[in-house]
Amino acid sequence: MPTISIITPAYNSEKTLPKTLASVMAQTFTDWEMMVVDDGSTDNTRQIVENFIEPRIKYFYLDHQGRKAARSAGFEKSTGESIIFLDADDWWEASCLEKLHQALTDAPTEIAVAHCDFAYVDGNGNILRRENSAFSDGPGLETLALGNLFAIHAALVKRAAIESIGGFPQMNPGLEDWELWIEIAAKGFGFVHLPELLAYYNWRSESVSKNVDERKSDCLNTLARFWSNKNLPEKIKMLKGRSYANAYLEFCTTQFDLENMQCARADFKQAMDYDRGTAFEVETYYRIFFSKMLGNEFSKAGFIGIEDYEKKIVLLMSCLAESRYNQSEIQRARSASYMALGAGLYAKKRLKEAKRSYLFAGQLDHGKYHQATYLIALGKSCLPTKLVDWGKRLRTMVHSER
Repeated sequence: MPTISIITPAYNSEKTLPKTLASVMAQTFTDWEMMVVDDGSTDNTRQIVENFIEPRIKYFYLDHQGRKAARSAGFEKSTGESIIFLDADDWWEASCLEKLHQALTDAPTEIAVAHCDFAYVDGNGNILRRENSAFSDGPGLETLALGNLFAIHAALVKRAAIESIGGFPQMNPGLEDWELWIEIAAKGFGFVHLPELLAYYNWRSESVSKNVDERKSDCLNTLARFWSNKNLPEKIKMLKGRSYANAYLEFCTTQFDLENMQCARADFKQAMDYDRGTAFEVETYYRIFFSKMLGNEFSKAGFIGIEDYEKKIVLLMSCLAESRYNQSEIQRARSASYMALGAGLYAKKRLKEAKRSYLFAGQLDHGKYHQATYLIALGKSCLPTKLVDWGKRLRTMVHSER
């Protein structure tokens, strides 16, 4: 019985599967089996797998049923002590399995999942954005109630944990990877983070517009199932509004990128209706306009211009009055939005413009002059220095203009 089973659903994957298989073959950890589940492909997916002539790679064919069914079938056919799911267009660093396995082995027995950082990459393998999968909002369930934090192929999970929830989630519609982690966390299992970039997610810009409505439906159905659980702890129940607000902010971000302005506005309003405090957080506006900007592969316009940004902020602010925010609150929200603009400009090394944005934010809300906590909105890889050091520099810079 192998230590690790790799589950790979594949559907018409002849162009991307060779790189995925090569990254598995290159792993420094060698005690694995790979279950490639062909989900009814009509191209050369089977021939590509068979050309590797590797007994640890096992091929299975299913009539086309979708990725969830393929993942579930792969899990049922696997025998490894731990499981990791790797889609047919993603790949790993050579040390990924070794390091995740070691992290899981070294962790206390209640830990069932070891997860690492991952990066979005373009078709040429260029890194577009790195994602830090560390839990920042508390233990597993508290964090996962607010959103899915890591890519499925960046996490190694004990077989026993998946079996304890009845196998790989199959609910439709729904985001099966998010539901997998939520259900494991709800069972009391823990998670351990490995702060290394070991996994790569192949970003295809055409999938954004194609799947936006489907992903929204999946996300809302996953949330509906989660929050229908009457046995959730009280501290988790208190997160429901924020959980839905986070989801609608993600929808808003995608709609803005697709230039669907009214849809973006409607999603923003929904987010504010679920959690009023979200309007006053710098991270809200940074997430919408900057945190997912992946150069030309993601954003049609590249870096958002100041004039365009201001037009979109006006669009968002206009819906706050409909959600019964008063003028003072709307001014606070505008201040937060200009703090986010400053963060985005700073990340692009447009320092003078960033400085002006911070100063304007301070004029709208003087409390912003003394806050460095908004820097979390910069994301995980934008800052060239430590967060605290940069916060001190910014406060010095702002005060010098007052």
